[in-house]
Amino acid sequence: MRLYVVNPKDGSKSYLQHTAKNRAELRKAIGGKHFKLADNTYSVEVVRAETSSNDISVSAAIGSAVGGLILGPVGYASGALAGLILARRNLRGEKKEVEGFNRSSV
Repeated sequence: MRLYVVNPKDGSKSYLQHTAKNRAELRKAIGGKHFKLADNTYSVEVVRAETSSNDISVSAAIGSAVGGLILGPVGYASGALAGLILARRNLRGEKKEVEGFNRSSV
């Protein structure tokens, strides 16, 4: 999960270096309700979360490579499938974390 704020001037996202399960935890980590990032001041309330699991294809590729090394050609397909299954499971869990953060308050 990645935390970000939207720049009010141009709509671009700026990502925070902090991690937190909710906004109250983020406030503790930052040390207050407001913080500066890229020459702007933001409130913890405007911080949003998004998934960082863009790695489904990476997981499939790694699974395919490992499977191919161990089992040969058949291992490529089974390794890719295993990689996809694990990546999808991780993504579902991360989506729940993102939803929890975005619903939280300070």
